[in-house]
Amino acid sequence: MANKKKDKLFQDIGEIVQAENEEDNRPMEIESYCVNCEKNGITKMLLTRIPHWREIVIMSFECEHCGLSNNEVQFAGSFAEKGCAYTCEIDTKEDLNRQLVKSETATVIIPELELEIPSTTKKGRLTTIEGLVTSIIEDLSTNQPVRKHTEEKTYNKIENIIQKLSNYLENKEKFSVTVDDPAGNREVIIMSTVCDNCGYKSNEVKTNGGIHPTGKKITLLMETIDDLSRDILKSETCGLSIPELDLELQSGTLGGRFTTIEGLLRQVYDELIERIPFVNKGGDSVQDKRRETFKNFLEKLDKVISGEVLPAHIILDDPLSNSYLQNPYAPGPDPNMEIEIYKRSWEQNEILGLNDIVLENYGSTP
Repeated sequence: MANKKKDKLFQDIGEIVQAENEEDNRPMEIESYCVNCEKNGITKMLLTRIPHWREIVIMSFECEHCGLSNNEVQFAGSFAEKGCAYTCEIDTKEDLNRQLVKSETATVIIPELELEIPSTTKKGRLTTIEGLVTSIIEDLSTNQPVRKHTEEKTYNKIENIIQKLSNYLENKEKFSVTVDDPAGNREVIIMSTVCDNCGYKSNEVKTNGGIHPTGKKITLLMETIDDLSRDILKSETCGLSIPELDLELQSGTLGGRFTTIEGLLRQVYDELIERIPFVNKGGDSVQDKRRETFKNFLEKLDKVISGEVLPAHIILDDPLSNSYLQNPYAPGPDPNMEIEIYKRSWEQNEILGLNDIVLENYGSTP
């Protein structure tokens, strides 16, 4: 029920634009206090979701009495355990039109100017690179006439930075922008297939972004039934094993999944029953022995899923480090979870096709 309510609140940004019902497309309007003239203005709020990313709240304030206006973006989703940093090289006019979503926790850096804008000085906002640079110029220009007479050295330094930023806007010089967000999330693509004719349904998670230089092995000791409700992101390259059951799934089995530990193990259980031919069929004595052994295994797996047979270990081994297991103690360490970072073997790189990738002198004739 909670998920359904959240879905109604946060619609994909494309769905909002294409909405036929204007009432559904209209942002919320709230009367709020104006800090400039101390009268009441109007704050408009739009709750939306950026596909493959996070839920956000876009807010815009305007006061009809004094003309004060501003806008900001706030994030409504959960924080990731690790941050992320994005760096973009601005070479052309088109690059200045790139859209930028800056959260309230992100720091913006322009390395060429050694200019850093802390997260505390700028609220979250949805803008472009050009809009970001323009707002920096406007902020730096504030009080410049006063500095010219009181702090001439500071005035000259800031004026040089403003001139450089103006050159960037006119595309006279190349520069780069880095957005460093300690609350960043890794990108994943969640795909779902539904057939209207036969009712077949399936879903899969594909990881996005670059290839991590190392592999990751996550081992969790499941002691209580609450551990089975932990979120788990299993990539398509991740292997899974439960030593207590002698269960081992090779990389590629089940594809990518974003679910809970219970949901993933339940899917393993269902897949084994559906795909193993001799489970529910009679036959010779050899088959009967195999069937009995396999049924005992399924019973043990079912008891682990229901929490009857605990503790037990679950191990995720991902050579591309694209898998994740929820840590309820974050940002502190989980006493029952062990994370091992390792260097991939030549054989693992060969299976993944990484040994054939040309990283240097790309495009040159051998």
